[in-house]
Amino acid sequence: MLHIVLVRTKYSSNIGSAARAGANMGASQLHLVNPQCSIDLHAHQAAAGSQQLLDNVKTYINMREFHLKHSNGIKIALTRRAGKHRGDRLLSESLRSLSKDPDPSLTSNCYFIFGPEDHGLSNDDMGLVHWRCQLPIYGEFPSLNLAQSVLLTLYIAQNEFHKGLQKSSSEALQET
Repeated sequence: MLHIVLVRTKYSSNIGSAARAGANMGASQLHLVNPQCSIDLHAHQAAAGSQQLLDNVKTYINMREFHLKHSNGIKIALTRRAGKHRGDRLLSESLRSLSKDPDPSLTSNCYFIFGPEDHGLSNDDMGLVHWRCQLPIYGEFPSLNLAQSVLLTLYIAQNEFHKGLQKSSSEALQET
C-alpha cells in the first residue's frame, strides 16, 4: 500500500492537489503531520472529484507521533537537497532495490514523506525515515510543486513495484 505523508503543509490547495495525485496513482491513505492549514474549500476544489483521500485523512501532532503509530513498512523522505542527512539516491534506484527484496513486509506499506513547501523536511524529520531520496529533475529549476512531487513519486513507485509483473500487450499477443 502506498501512503502520502505531508509534513507541515502550508497551503490547503496543495493538500487537495496531493490527494488528487494520490487518487490518480493508487495511494491508499493521506497522512498530515502538523498541518499549517485546514482542509477547506480550496483543498476540496483542488482534489477535483477525488475526495475520498481527503475525507479519510489521518492527522498527527508531529513526526514522532506518526512514526510511533506507523512502525511497520518503509518510510521514504523526498528531498531536493543533498547533504549528510539528505538524499543522494534517485527514488527509482532505491525502489528498484526494494522491489528485488524477497521480504514482502517491506513493501506492504510504503510511506512517502514530503516536507513543507518553503523549506522541506528538517534534519529531525529525516532522522525518522529509512531512506532519503531525490526525484529526477532535468531542467534548470531544481524544485517541484508539492503535488507534482507526489504524482511523480507515486508514478515511479507504481512503475518500479509492477515491473515484470505485467506483460506488455505485444508480449501477451505473441504468446497466443
